[in-house]
Amino acid sequence: MYRNTLLFVFIICCLYFSNNYCQKTDVPFDSDKWTLIDAENTEFLGRKCLMGIASLKDIEFENGIIEMDMAVTGERSYPGIVFRMSDQNNYERIYIRPHLPKTFQNVVQYEGTFNGLDSWQLYYGDGKTTSAVFPVNQWFHVKIEVLNNQALLYLNDSTDPIMFIKELAHGNSKGTLGVWGPKDGSAFFSNFSYLKTADLKFPPATESEIPFGMITEWEISQPVKFNRVNPEVLPDV
Repeated sequence: MYRNTLLFVFIICCLYFSNNYCQKTDVPFDSDKWTLIDAENTEFLGRKCLMGIASLKDIEFENGIIEMDMAVTGERSYPGIVFRMSDQNNYERIYIRPHLPKTFQNVVQYEGTFNGLDSWQLYYGDGKTTSAVFPVNQWFHVKIEVLNNQALLYLNDSTDPIMFIKELAHGNSKGTLGVWGPKDGSAFFSNFSYLKTADLKFPPATESEIPFGMITEWEISQPVKFNRVNPEVLPDV
């Protein structure tokens, strides 16, 4: 009887982890699992799809794989994916600028959003921006792998990532998933899915070289009136 009880517990555990961590979950955009923040379901290039901003209800995503198809018209637009979204003002985000030529180094952009501030200017260079080519009026595939405080971005069927985010701004956090784009007919999303898993292999991260003279630490003082400051005298430390 003891052996049968252990077997039963083992089966239940296997089913739980299989259902929650080892199965890909497809989420059609016309299902009630989405919160449409500023979005609408439509059709484009023969597919049912969504344009605008939407987030998934009642899920907590930490590590795993996010996949979807995107299509753009080539107009000025900034569509992408948000993940580990704790609320509408705090999340990780990867988006594209399909209107830029591939010679630009920020066609693909990563940023961490805090308190609703999209401070993309602070995220530039290796692991934060990169160049890419996106077809116009064609569906293309996007995949993001997330593990602890890092992420990899893949396009189409490539086995080599186009971006390796070595340090996510929110660290090893949790939250829901979503899409983020304009509701103006310039970008569309379809075939959204996710898989919760920590069974991912990432390349070793190398430490980024800090440019000479960059200030990495600072303190904030109390407010001081400008007319009381002598620019020729250093403040007391």
